[in-house]
Order: sequence, then structure tokens, then C-alpha cells
Amino acid sequence: MLVPYDSSDLRTIYAVRIDDDLSGQSVRAVLTRMASVSQSILRRAKRLKGVRVNGDEARVSTIVKTGDLVELLDVCRHDRAIAPEPVHLSIVYEDARLVVVDKPAGMLVHPVKRHRSGTIANGLAWLYLVRGEKSGIHPIHRLDRGTSGLVLIAKDSLTHSQIARQLLERRLKRVYIALVEGVLPEDSGVLDAPLEVVPGSFIERRTAADEATGLPARTRYEVVERMPGRTLLRISLDTGRTHQIRVHLSSAGYPLVGDTLYGSSSEDIMRQALHACEVSFVHPGHPDGFAQPCLGRHCECATSRRMTLCSQLPADFQSVVGASRE
Repeated sequence: MLVPYDSSDLRTIYAVRIDDDLSGQSVRAVLTRMASVSQSILRRAKRLKGVRVNGDEARVSTIVKTGDLVELLDVCRHDRAIAPEPVHLSIVYEDARLVVVDKPAGMLVHPVKRHRSGTIANGLAWLYLVRGEKSGIHPIHRLDRGTSGLVLIAKDSLTHSQIARQLLERRLKRVYIALVEGVLPEDSGVLDAPLEVVPGSFIERRTAADEATGLPARTRYEVVERMPGRTLLRISLDTGRTHQIRVHLSSAGYPLVGDTLYGSSSEDIMRQALHACEVSFVHPGHPDGFAQPCLGRHCECATSRRMTLCSQLPADFQSVVGASRE
């Protein structure tokens, strides 16, 4: 639970220098036009007194002129319920706005009721604490505990809003490698079936018999390699429902190797053979006046271009693929 904030919890999450084209507009219009700042974030900024013009507190209705520096501030800190812990994290990319972590199988992204420690969020909270960095933890998407691979996490509410919008608009691309039981005859295909929660279960999903009761879900696959009794697939998502890949493949008769929840068990691997190998998105950019400097040598903030990050198959996945070829 968050405790009451004070002014030291606020930091700039967006800033822009006003040019002639923006002169004469309100702060609200500038932030909406330049950064697609949502109304909910603007309301939050108003409540927190988180708008500045040339360093002074201002209203969203304030009219700006050429040369003014407009800043949007927010509370940037981790949830106090997330205990900072020195959890080892494999960080493949980081800057002032976001971080991409290569999650091992068995690790949770965020604490849940029964598992409050050892998560990515615990490790990030520790990292921020050691650095003295004021950043939040806002996952754009999550992976199941037994799934390995790339997780994209925003450091502030605006970055989360901007990249989550790409997810909804299918401009954020996620690619997975999966090993399934059975040999798929087609080289590629689309699994399109709505999903719903299994009655009486908190976590298990199934394909919905009635489209009106389920959430739309679409999974695309390509065959990478056929093996005796198994198939290696490359998978991309049009939607991101809980357990989508696992349920779609199982319902089609090709459950993930090692996925005991959806119909497969294997001594070759102790979790479902699913790895998030690639994530691609357009970086929201790094406007001038940003309060927190970027980290590392490979910051893409200034370019606002598409970034593609990749992760190699972990050792247990490589091992089960090798065993499946024999």
C-alpha cells in the first residue's frame, strides 16, 4: 500500500520546450498534443500539483509562450508493499523511462498474495533504492511464472500509458518460441477462439463456447522445426489474454511440453516450454528538460524509433529441444 506522498516523491516524467507552433496554447493542449497525455494523468497531475511552467507551479489551463519549459510531474516510487530485495535480474535494456528484464522461469513479475518476495518488482525496488533513483514499477505486460523471457516495465505512469496504447493498437510486438506435443501438419496458421475463466478456478482458462461470454483472442504460429512427436513453433500475439498461447495450443491438440495445467507432462523440462524471445515497440522518446538522466551506453530515448530486443533460449529449453530431436 502506498503511504502519503510528499514533494520529494515527485519527479518530472515529461518536459517540452515551447516553440512558435505551440505558443498561445494551454498546458493541457500542449501535453495532449505532444505526448498524448491522458485525461486521467492530467487529473492526477492537477491533484498532485504536478504541472510546472519554467519551474513554477501552474494550472493545466495556463497559456504558454515561446521559450517556456513545461513539465509534467508525478509520484515516482515503488509501492511500499514491495519489499526491496537484492534479487539478481538480467537487464537487457534500461533508460530513464523503461527497463526490459529477461525473466528466468520460476520467477514472478510482481508479488502476489502467497509469494511476496523474489520477484522482478522486488529486485527493481532494491536497484532503485541502491541508486537513489525515484522510479516506479509499471509492467506493460506479464509472463506466467513458468514462462521465461522478456518483460517490459515502465518507470512512470506516462510511459506506461504510451506503451500500453501500442499494445492495444498491436504496434507492440511480442514473439515467443514454444515446443509442443504432436507434429503440426501446416507450416503456419492462426488460432482464433475467445477465452474465458474456467468456473470455480481462479487462474485456469478455456476456450469459450459462446463468443459473447469470452474475450477475443488470436494467436499466430509458424513451424520452426518438426521433430519425432513434437514441433518447435514461433508464435506472435494479436491479443494478450491470460494463458492465451497455452490454452489455444492445448485446445488445438498440441499442448506445450511440460504444461501440466493444460494436458502435458514431461521429465525433459520442469515447466511449460514457452519463452518470450523478442519484444518490439516504438520508444516514446526523451524530451528536453527530463529530470532523470539515462542509464548505460545504449539509450534510444532521443530517437523515438522502433526498438527490437531479443533473448536467447535458456539452458533448460535448449536441453529439451535437443532431447526431442533424438
